[in-house]
Amino acid sequence: MTPAPPTISSDVQYCKMDDGARIAVRRWSGPQKQRLLISHGNGLAIEGFYDFAEALFDSFEVIAFDLRNHGSSPRDPHPENPWPRYIADVPQIFNGVEQLYGQRETHGAFHSMAAVSTLCAQTLNPSPWASLTLFEPPLAPSDNAAVQETFNAAQEVMSSRALRRRRTFADPAELAASFGRAATFGGIPIRALDRLANASLLHTDASSAEPWELVLPPEAEARNFAQATSLSQYWDALTGIKIPIQLVTGDPEVHDLPNLVAIAHHMSKTFGYPVSSIPNSNHFMQLQDAHSCAQKVKDFAARSVEYSNTINQETK
Repeated sequence: MTPAPPTISSDVQYCKMDDGARIAVRRWSGPQKQRLLISHGNGLAIEGFYDFAEALFDSFEVIAFDLRNHGSSPRDPHPENPWPRYIADVPQIFNGVEQLYGQRETHGAFHSMAAVSTLCAQTLNPSPWASLTLFEPPLAPSDNAAVQETFNAAQEVMSSRALRRRRTFADPAELAASFGRAATFGGIPIRALDRLANASLLHTDASSAEPWELVLPPEAEARNFAQATSLSQYWDALTGIKIPIQLVTGDPEVHDLPNLVAIAHHMSKTFGYPVSSIPNSNHFMQLQDAHSCAQKVKDFAARSVEYSNTINQETK
């Protein structure tokens, strides 16, 4: 058996949630005036996004975290409806990061599940984000039945697919190879697939022929997909969010989940969020084109800070 490659994160710390769960966080860059928090989507792990993070080191102190029951975050019982818990975690992680690393002007750049959890959290218990760049948050609109129906159907398909996912592996390389064979992971560098595979597995039984097990069990990943159809209840409350938000999508010409692009554009039309796309990419754009995605974050954060400074001067 080939040992797993070393992880990037050697300094993992933990934010404790109000239900006792612990969220793994780590600072990947040196201190900067501006901080950026990043996290991932359903069934993934943040170490797969290291190239994206590294492209931001020149502008931000980058703090990466794994969602509960993902990556380096310790396993906890998975709720029947996990979304309220994911949403409640976000402001607690924000506060926990400040306790661990001190206060900074803080921006966020979140993929998929982390993106929608952060967005919904802003309607309930808002955090003082300087800006948010959200990569395809899966939040179906409550005011567009056609888009909502397409989204719900896609979630059921992905939930069924997740239930059939292989649970254990002889070696992390097997999971990385599986990622590499999937069309949806096309264009992602091998190093990113290796990191993602290694961080998505837990060594559980050295005596087994397949001692590596998915950190997030297939049934939990499936539940996350299936229950995401309930998130439309937060749609109307997005009108109350007052922080700068931009949406970034994959390329609508080649995207394998075009419903997520449609949602982003409907969100932009309804709430005024600017939206743009990354050419020749899909839902995993941050892994496929790390530098273009990082530039989107940098440019928007700079514009948001400049706008905030102007407003502050005008109100003095």
